[in-house]
Amino acid sequence: MLLLLTSCMLTAIANKQASYPESHGILSVQGLDGEVRILRDALGVPHIRATTEHDLWFAVGFVHAQDRLFQMDLMRRVGGGGMSEWMGPDFVPFDTFMLGLEMQRRYTERLPRVDPDLLMVGEAYADGINAGADSLPELPVEYRVLGVDFEPWTINDAMSSSVINSWTLGENAPKEVVTLLLRDRLDRESTDALWRWDPESPPLDDYWDELRSWDLGGINAPFLGLVEVLWGVHDPTNSNNWAVSGEHTASGAPLLANDPHMLQFAPSVWYMFEGSGGDVHIAGGGLPGTPFVASGHNEHVAWGLTNVMADYVDVAVIERVGERGYLLDGEEKQLREVTVDVEVKGGSIEQGTLWWTELGPVITEISGTHLLALRWHLFEVDDGTADMWYAIQRADSVDEVLEAERHPSIISQNLVSADTYGNIAWQPFGSVPQRVGYTGRVPYPASEPGYGWDGWVEMPGSLNPDSGRIATANSKPEDHPDPYAITTSYLPPYRRDRILELLDATDDHTPETFATIQQDEWDPHALESIPELLGTTPLNRCGEVLRDWDGQSGVDSQGALVWAVFQEELIREAITDELGQDGTDLYLAAAISGRSVLDADWEHFVEDRDAAVSVALERTCEILGPEPWRWGEHHRLNINHLFSEESALLDGWSMPHAEWGGSHHTVNQAGYSFSKDLKATWIASMRIITPMDDVGAATFSYPGGQSGMPGHPHYEDLFWPYVQGEMVPLWFWDEDIGEAAVETLLLRPL
Repeated sequence: MLLLLTSCMLTAIANKQASYPESHGILSVQGLDGEVRILRDALGVPHIRATTEHDLWFAVGFVHAQDRLFQMDLMRRVGGGGMSEWMGPDFVPFDTFMLGLEMQRRYTERLPRVDPDLLMVGEAYADGINAGADSLPELPVEYRVLGVDFEPWTINDAMSSSVINSWTLGENAPKEVVTLLLRDRLDRESTDALWRWDPESPPLDDYWDELRSWDLGGINAPFLGLVEVLWGVHDPTNSNNWAVSGEHTASGAPLLANDPHMLQFAPSVWYMFEGSGGDVHIAGGGLPGTPFVASGHNEHVAWGLTNVMADYVDVAVIERVGERGYLLDGEEKQLREVTVDVEVKGGSIEQGTLWWTELGPVITEISGTHLLALRWHLFEVDDGTADMWYAIQRADSVDEVLEAERHPSIISQNLVSADTYGNIAWQPFGSVPQRVGYTGRVPYPASEPGYGWDGWVEMPGSLNPDSGRIATANSKPEDHPDPYAITTSYLPPYRRDRILELLDATDDHTPETFATIQQDEWDPHALESIPELLGTTPLNRCGEVLRDWDGQSGVDSQGALVWAVFQEELIREAITDELGQDGTDLYLAAAISGRSVLDADWEHFVEDRDAAVSVALERTCEILGPEPWRWGEHHRLNINHLFSEESALLDGWSMPHAEWGGSHHTVNQAGYSFSKDLKATWIASMRIITPMDDVGAATFSYPGGQSGMPGHPHYEDLFWPYVQGEMVPLWFWDEDIGEAAVETLLLRPL
């Protein structure tokens, strides 16, 4: 995206405060049942008091629009295929793909089956967004810079974020695509050596060496558009959540903690709110553009999320028959053509085409002997994600949360919950296909009989375990008869095991001990891996630093920096001869520390392991230059606004830059991509801790602020407390809110 700053744009930038919302006083709005009070505390967190549940959801939409309108509208366009109208013709391929998925038609067809109460929520929320947008003195500055307008929100628009979350939270699809693109260089043995970091996971499918020789067309423009826009969000996906029963706490009641890790932008991913209306009283973090609390609590139950790492997207290889025919499971079928009109900035319309098989859209050119189709469960699941979240908001106990998670969903997450009655539970939700005849690690031969999907995998779970503690951190479940049916892309168990170790250190846990665990920066993966990698190789200065490192990965750590650079250099030294420079760069874009060839079988690719290690150590020292070496100088937290790289005038729209500690495998996770230097990319997007003896004592932190409007007092006021490890109150009870409130906005029905 390129912004050519005109005088009108410069005027908008200079007057960004013109769109700041009214947060005190009285407003009359259309669509309310009765009066609603919105009290904001000193950090801008809204506390909603409504008489009816309808008015609560209306008010949630209202404050989302007041504070985060552009952010949620942008996500609506990403998920709905409307980027070209705002950003120009470069997004036409991406929009062609997204519009070609026909999701709006699918949403509309499902509406008659939606529960009336949930329909009420969606309509009230959409009405609240539109009222909130209308209440702004001017549209947020980003609209004025782009020269675009806000279009009214509809009940279907909240689903757009579900499509994007489904894609970004799914695992293995990027590795399938990378392996496919490198198929001429990767036989079955080499593919396993490159990707199979878990020796207990199934080996690569027998058919791979035959499949890789088939004549495939190149990746088509619409799918390349998807990859170019969304590939970056497939950087390391991590999160932590855990809970302990009352036997392990000072209060005698359960405690729950959650810190979901996500790629960071400004404004922040999460929006905190608390509100009551009718029978609902909730508090926590939600995604702007959706009404529900995804991590938080009500009066009796708390819940938190981590990614299951589920694999629910497959690439199907399909044999062509004639010009538009293909074979599926041995039967001849015909491709279906979906033509879309893409609106482009300036008023023009460009037509695009997406061809469909019965499994999903074709992602290659229609040439060669075989096609590739994207089989995504999005097209086959009668999605009940919203039904599930609505039920969780109203749940009275952990049992009711577990019941809610039975709904089919296009998103898969580990949900840990606790209640005021002393119960704790873990239950993954989401629909994961039961594969027949193949592992899902590489594309499968869908034209041949005996390969496909047969129903959905039964998920594991745990209620009140004997140990009295639960922790998930994207790793393989220990009590599932076939965990690899869910995914072959689990993260190694280092963070989960470290959390459990720290939980076992005392039986008197408090919110403060949980906050300390969330800040832990000890890297067990490095300490386990380094001795094996170094072996008997003579050590230079970098090798000595690694040998003597204690695993602590704070900003002053030498070892954390040397370890990060050394891993990439050893990977390059190991695989470049076989994959080439371009193939190595492609691989590094999909690999992460702890889940790379170094954790699989890197020695398969080298003739002399000691020589390879020696060269990698030498290059590491050359890259780092003279000492002193500090991790924080290279591992920086740069949370940028979408527009900030377009002009130095917009630098202030990004969060302040800060040195950052941690790594992929520290509890305080701070992932970095080998393909994007060493900047901290995936971090704890929010931290929240809820004590079940008093849910009103819950605390939170996240790296930004409540407002999405650059320059607003609440745009970044939570950033430095987050960086310094501080937690702030999430007020819940009326008495506390009355004392904490600094502004009150009264909404009256028009």
